[in-house]
Amino acid sequence: MQFTGVSYKNKYENDIFMYKPPLALLEVHSENYFNQPRAVKKLVALRGDYPLSLHGVNLSLGGTDSLNLVYLENLKQLIQQVDPLFVSDHLAWTSLKSHYFHDLFPLPRTTETVNHIVERIQRVQTYLQRFILIENISSYVGFKIDYLAEWQMLNEIADRSGCGILLDLNNIYVSASHHHFKPQEYLQAIKTQHVKEIHLGGFTRREIEGQSILIDTHADKVAQEVWVLYQEAIDQFGSLPTIIEWDDQLPSWEILYAEAKHAERFNITAISGVI
Repeated sequence: MQFTGVSYKNKYENDIFMYKPPLALLEVHSENYFNQPRAVKKLVALRGDYPLSLHGVNLSLGGTDSLNLVYLENLKQLIQQVDPLFVSDHLAWTSLKSHYFHDLFPLPRTTETVNHIVERIQRVQTYLQRFILIENISSYVGFKIDYLAEWQMLNEIADRSGCGILLDLNNIYVSASHHHFKPQEYLQAIKTQHVKEIHLGGFTRREIEGQSILIDTHADKVAQEVWVLYQEAIDQFGSLPTIIEWDDQLPSWEILYAEAKHAERFNITAISGVI
């Protein structure tokens, strides 16, 4: 049984279509396929060999604009066309006054935010007629009004809305480096029943004003510290569908696939009981 997949990019089209490597699933960015019939046709062909995970960046669940009904209708049509295993987006806001920033911005960690997100997720799930997953983002700043931990927000949102959690371990590690909490504390606080999928990716370390800063770039191999966190996640949640994200400075297929195989070995070891 396979558990690991990769984020699909056009660069890897021939490698995947020709050789059909053993992968548990493929993840694609939903917005890239809106109103793109030729691209959707390829996606349907991929769906014949692999389960798909639709991952969005512009749902803006934390935004104050009304939910974008055109966006939701495009997403609903894509869901109907490719029958994905998962549909996901982020615990973030990405638009204001109908302007999309193409970035993921953090939210105040308050009960008011939780209430706002729960209501919007419920409306989205009713419209799409299916449950969705929400993903934790990497955050670099906080708000003076914060009084909840992010894991408390995720748990309560999932409890009340019925959504699931896409747990990004790289984002946990990056956020921990900025907000000075232990990644294991975050991991251990998340309710097991809500976690349906895991993301692994690479960060970049940059020197800014004499300080070493971690940036979530999805432009490198998974760091050793994140692999350690992955083992702890498997110990806690069991083996779950896992995506290797690599969105910038794309490597060769051989390098990306090697990352997926490395993740798969963690799951093989867990299932076989070998220490």
